[in-house]
Amino acid sequence: MAYKSNQYQRFLFLTGFFLLAYTLVPLILVSYFNAPTADDFKMANVYNQSSFWVLQKDTYLHWSGRYFATAILWLHPLLYAQCFYNLLPLIILITLFIAQWLAIKTIFCTIFTKVEMFFSTALCYTCLLAFMPSIAEGIYWAAGSLVYTIPIILCFILMATLYKLIAKFNILNFVLSLILLLAIIGSNEAALFSCISIVLVYFMYHTLKKGKFNNRLLILLDASVIFAAIAIFAPGNFERMQGVAQHGNLLLAIAGGTSYSLIAFMQFILPALFISILLVLICIKSSNFKQTIFNTSQLKYLLFCLFMVSIFSVYALNFYSTGSDIAGRTNNIIFVNFLLLILFASMQFGAGISNNIKTIILKNFKLIFNAILLIAVILLLTNNQNINQAYVDIITGSAKNYKQAFNNRQQQILAANNTDTIFLPAYKSTPKTLFIKDIETSNQQPDYWVNEAMATYYNKNCILKIGETAKPTTLQNQLKNWFKK
Repeated sequence: MAYKSNQYQRFLFLTGFFLLAYTLVPLILVSYFNAPTADDFKMANVYNQSSFWVLQKDTYLHWSGRYFATAILWLHPLLYAQCFYNLLPLIILITLFIAQWLAIKTIFCTIFTKVEMFFSTALCYTCLLAFMPSIAEGIYWAAGSLVYTIPIILCFILMATLYKLIAKFNILNFVLSLILLLAIIGSNEAALFSCISIVLVYFMYHTLKKGKFNNRLLILLDASVIFAAIAIFAPGNFERMQGVAQHGNLLLAIAGGTSYSLIAFMQFILPALFISILLVLICIKSSNFKQTIFNTSQLKYLLFCLFMVSIFSVYALNFYSTGSDIAGRTNNIIFVNFLLLILFASMQFGAGISNNIKTIILKNFKLIFNAILLIAVILLLTNNQNINQAYVDIITGSAKNYKQAFNNRQQQILAANNTDTIFLPAYKSTPKTLFIKDIETSNQQPDYWVNEAMATYYNKNCILKIGETAKPTTLQNQLKNWFKK
């Protein structure tokens, strides 16, 4: 064996610890400078003026079929205390890591040592947060994290519970899986397709492996379809869609879905491949590779088709209903879908490698593994990605200035009379890690919904902004400006 066992395990632990520290230090620090924005004030106003069941009914009938999203937004920090707004990203970051650890621990329990599980989780966790299309909408914006990132966390937990159901039936795991399906599918349309794809993967694996249907998985699959129908055919979806000028264009939906799926493939392929290759190498080093869900060769092409259809469906449905591109928070779920696609496909490929090739890999394991890991780390550290951006937002003072400007605005609002029209200074610093959207300027309509929601939240007459808010700059430009100072 190329590595001595204890040397190899120590190396994996230290590398995993480095990745985790590198990822969490800036993301935790920058959360201290987080501030409410966009839908946050609107959500707080709506929920403060209603009750749980009244809001559930009204939203389902007149706005959206996302029944779980409507429910979980009762946890929005602004409904309780603004200080919780800085705490929510920490909770999301911690639970996301735990959920990924649970999925990897359950699926690879017969293959990986605990150290290998830790390294694999740290690797996947770092990749997800570094290349997440919009970390501002996925982690730091309360409304976005509750509606879009919580379902991602629940999908990882679902992967673990379903795997346990295949191994051995347990009524608690079955009920938990059913509850998870209900929650994920009722969160948003992207999560809906991801969830059904995951269930189908497990169902097809068991069917192909055992040559017969698994009745419990079939029940869960049927339940998924029922939950999806409840979410998709909600009267509120069609009522809201009528207000969109370009809705219902099937040709646009097909063209948009196809083109954006190909773009997503090219955009996400590199980080996904590096993760998958490293995990496949760890699996090859183990003699128990064949004991996983990935040892059914018939799944290889079905998996690719299933996840690509799922990704296409999210884009196509969005173009059909809105006539426009999807938001970054939805793209976050597609990114997770793509990671799962490449991971499952790579594991299928790895399980089918001949013994001769495995022997060559094992003889040169240290060289191959270290070379791929080194390239991956170099690309990570030199790439214009979220974690590096968070470091820059902190070091250059962009995040601190943004939070200070928000606090100054809030003091000005609270000091003004309720009947006054309040003119707020524009943000001169907008950290890309945190910033999403600002109120409109004074030359816009004063009843623009963001301005109106903010004014209502503070019980004021009207809030407007003076000047244009600075747009978030690229990581390179931020560093150039900082060094000039």
